[in-house]
Amino acid sequence: MDRQPTLLDMMIRGVRLNEERKKELSVFFFQEEEKAKLALKEKTGKDYNMNSTKDMQMLLYGQLGLPFQYHMKTGKVTTSKDALHKLTAKNPQIEELQHILAFKKYGKLRSTYADMAVDADGRVRTSYAPVSTFRLSSSESHFGAGGNLQNIPVRSEEGKEIRKLFEADPGKEMGKADYSQIEARLCAYEANDLRQINLFESGGDIHWEQAKAYFGFNFDYEPSITICAKVIDGRRSVTLEETMKFFRNAAKTIVHAGNYGMGPRMLQQILEQNGIILSSGICKELLTIHLNVNPMILLRQRNVRDQINANRTLVSAYGRPRRFEGRLGDNLYQSAYAYSPQNTAGEMLQDAMATVYDEVPEAENLLNVHDEIVWQCLPKDMDYCLRRVKEIMEKPICIAGSLGDCRPVSIPADLSVGPNWGEMKGVSI
Repeated sequence: MDRQPTLLDMMIRGVRLNEERKKELSVFFFQEEEKAKLALKEKTGKDYNMNSTKDMQMLLYGQLGLPFQYHMKTGKVTTSKDALHKLTAKNPQIEELQHILAFKKYGKLRSTYADMAVDADGRVRTSYAPVSTFRLSSSESHFGAGGNLQNIPVRSEEGKEIRKLFEADPGKEMGKADYSQIEARLCAYEANDLRQINLFESGGDIHWEQAKAYFGFNFDYEPSITICAKVIDGRRSVTLEETMKFFRNAAKTIVHAGNYGMGPRMLQQILEQNGIILSSGICKELLTIHLNVNPMILLRQRNVRDQINANRTLVSAYGRPRRFEGRLGDNLYQSAYAYSPQNTAGEMLQDAMATVYDEVPEAENLLNVHDEIVWQCLPKDMDYCLRRVKEIMEKPICIAGSLGDCRPVSIPADLSVGPNWGEMKGVSI
């Protein structure tokens, strides 16, 4: 199947941008930057340059006397975003940290998105290219103004406001289809992990079910309710007292980290980026629990290592071979664990977009972001487009499990409709 026509069509077509709302958002982000800058100056009595590493080291480790934070790879003292999040989580009472994070956040959002260049026709464009796993990357457009549209924050209010800038053309509506937990599902099927497969196919809350297994409780999910869980931190038992939402969000990351063989330090860092602070010892224990609860994942990892050690070549569930060069070790093995699920997810989505382009001319593909397709069509055609796109995306593929069996697998796609990318409501058909 030729995937180039739909990618080229999306890159040339671009997406209409609401320029009036864009200007308002730029002003709002700038005002928030200035508020944070003024608040820090009033709090410290000094005019620190928050874009200066030297000034930030003087403030954090000098005036505030906070413990040094070190870069995980270089071992050097750092004032990176990860370091700031870690310090803030451990010292929520220190207002200066909140002001620094706010300044950096709004500055990044303003420069990257609210002030992005727009073409004369009022549209922004992005260029797509496959990475080593055949997922698509997004970068500065070859055809006009725009940039990487895949890093817009997903869950934050600011991210929603940025997405509202991207609109359907006059007289049309936007539709979206998003694969549900595709990599975790593919990994479970490849491992022939019946426990996880049953969780996915039962239609329940997979992340909460995993959280219950990791943290040893059995409550119905209520996001704001605070509960306690005992976990092992090295040689001692500690009690975590957090909301159910905290534990559920942690479980989502633990599944991903455990499936792909990440170490406790990497898991700890990823959790910190999402405001979840757990010690390296607790992260190590949770990864061990993940593999104990899902032993078929461990078997899949062993099989992958054996294949890499034998001939350095893997063939994904989608039939795509890849040779892995470099020194045998944890980093190479982790890339290998992730290869087949990521490749299969990426190729499924690209083939779905190409099929929509060829067979559903009513739907004009606009964007590919991670596991979703965004298109526009006339309101009278939306029901038809939703049905056809869902049918195309959920077409079963054959997944060979770790026991050598092959089973047809259909990954569900969640559907949404709205006037713009940020105000889309879920629909069922």
